[in-house]
Amino acid sequence: MVHLRVRRTRVSSFLFFLNEALDRDKINISAENIALYYYDKVKPSYVLISRPDGGSSLIIEKYVHATGFATGSFSGDVYTENGLRKLINGGRFSIRFNK
Repeated sequence: MVHLRVRRTRVSSFLFFLNEALDRDKINISAENIALYYYDKVKPSYVLISRPDGGSSLIIEKYVHATGFATGSFSGDVYTENGLRKLINGGRFSIRFNK
């Protein structure tokens, strides 16, 4: 399981499993049925959250093992605090994995 977190006023977190180890440079690694949480740190509440059966996915387009940096995209259905369904399409991320 990998947990990505972006630290800003609003925070995005992803939880996902990869079918392969990040033990060398890699491209185009996909993870299906990810959990996505996007919440506000100022008023602690979820702005958007995915559901287990939501079909959300994530692709690590490039991973550089020497630096631990990865870039990629994510998409899928998420839900607002009021239960309204929204589609995220073409979301982007850039993170550094701790070794």
